[in-house]
Amino acid sequence: MLMNYDVIVVGAGVAGSSASYYLAKAGHKVLMLDKCKFPREKICGDTVTPRGVRVLEDMGVVQKLEGRFKETRGVKIYSSKGGCSVTDFPAYKDYPRRGFVVPRIELDEILKNHASQAGVHFLEHSPVTDVVMESGRVAGVKYSCDGKIFEETAKFVIVAEGASSKLAKSVFGIDKKDFRATAIAIRAYYEGVNDIDDYMEIYGEDAILPGVGWIFPQGNNVANVGVGIYLNDLKKENYNVTEILDRFANSTVHASKKLKNAKRLTQVVGKKLYMGGVKRAVCDGMILVGDAAGLINPLTGEGMMYALESSKYAAEAIDSALRTNDLKTKPLEGYQKNIDALFNKYFTLSTFIVRFAKKPWIVNSSINLIKRSKWLGELNLRCWISIN
Repeated sequence: MLMNYDVIVVGAGVAGSSASYYLAKAGHKVLMLDKCKFPREKICGDTVTPRGVRVLEDMGVVQKLEGRFKETRGVKIYSSKGGCSVTDFPAYKDYPRRGFVVPRIELDEILKNHASQAGVHFLEHSPVTDVVMESGRVAGVKYSCDGKIFEETAKFVIVAEGASSKLAKSVFGIDKKDFRATAIAIRAYYEGVNDIDDYMEIYGEDAILPGVGWIFPQGNNVANVGVGIYLNDLKKENYNVTEILDRFANSTVHASKKLKNAKRLTQVVGKKLYMGGVKRAVCDGMILVGDAAGLINPLTGEGMMYALESSKYAAEAIDSALRTNDLKTKPLEGYQKNIDALFNKYFTLSTFIVRFAKKPWIVNSSINLIKRSKWLGELNLRCWISIN
């Protein structure tokens, strides 16, 4: 079969645009498809931590963010009785000292355009409906556009369509039970938030435990405010999604002081997070990246840096396969080994920590201890932002 493209990327979010950029930059013919019309909103905490910033620097995107979006220099972690620990981002190996808070409606547009400028052919409003198979191997996709069904073939397909990926389910057989944990994250934008600066703020306060809240500054006293909670805990506590955000805004010791005069600018929105990675993210002709591979930290709900890194590793594996004209599964095993080695230990550790981080006395005691020790603060931060 004559292939129309070297690579087809399904999804134009952070993961899809990054993978597309790297492959186009390497000289390959890339088609990127997305079901939405851009720019489009995406439910997210909007934060890029230093590990993700490192990839954005490598891509040449950071200069498009500087001076336009809020930079962060560390993390504040609050508990009701333990107070607040403050830790700056560590200068660890080649990691930057800063992060960014960028609304996804803007970040995804920037990355999509960056990929297009590198030579990626992008089609929006083009949902993928199925894969094309040849001799048991994924060899392309079918998609709809303007009421018609089209078929495009490629040597490799990258799936970056998020946690509810239909292709991950149909090709890999991935289901909800294949993830380590499922949570729900809810957020809204608030204006007039008091006493916020250039730190990411995370709240393990009694009123919302076993959930965790956040206030991420965007500048001009506007912040991304939200709460994440495991789905089984949400059901156990008999909360609804807006109730727990109201508890965060009104009943917490620390967060309520910052939000008491704030005005909610947007409606409360939420999405499910399928976390902890899947056992298998490669098959003959196809790779899963980012949320589609479950690459979300079970402790923090962080997915952006994993999306950026996994896409880079996927692009490297496919680039190697294309250059050697080896279209079998083996060249993609390097990608599988990379994500297993770099992410799994954090996901395992995070899953373990979460068991204890739901109890107020443990959270309060831990924060009280961490805030007294710079070493413990840095160790905790490295765990939170997955620094090697």
